[in-house]
Amino acid sequence: MNHYPAQHLHDADPPRHTPHKTLPRRWGEEELQKLADLRAAGHDIAYIAGTLRRTERQVRDRIKWQEMPEYKRAQRRAQINAWRNARGEYKSVVHTEKSSFSKATPSQLAERDARLLAPRTLTAIAMGDPAPGFSALDKRGAP
Repeated sequence: MNHYPAQHLHDADPPRHTPHKTLPRRWGEEELQKLADLRAAGHDIAYIAGTLRRTERQVRDRIKWQEMPEYKRAQRRAQINAWRNARGEYKSVVHTEKSSFSKATPSQLAERDARLLAPRTLTAIAMGDPAPGFSALDKRGAP
């Protein structure tokens, strides 16, 4: 049984815009101007979203933000920053002049070179197996 309305099977004008899966990105000045122009021309959210290659939610949220009074924007920014602080997104890292990492010792460099130069089979390379003598079992002296 056909669950689709017959009128959509042979539409001369199929739906113009499909939802786009987009990564979050900042709104540029050119994009904001195009949004304003499309809204002034009376286009609906779906058309604007397709034209700007944004989701309908992104377009609705941006319009809502632009129409929001400045004092409410400031409140919203403060709320978002409070959430980010609570989650630790803004934790600062103290940078010192000296790096916290030490330089490799000559023995560590020699061990690295020995690992890299040790013979390995194609299977060991493909599967990520350590070279003979360098696995945890080999170092433990397992039979």
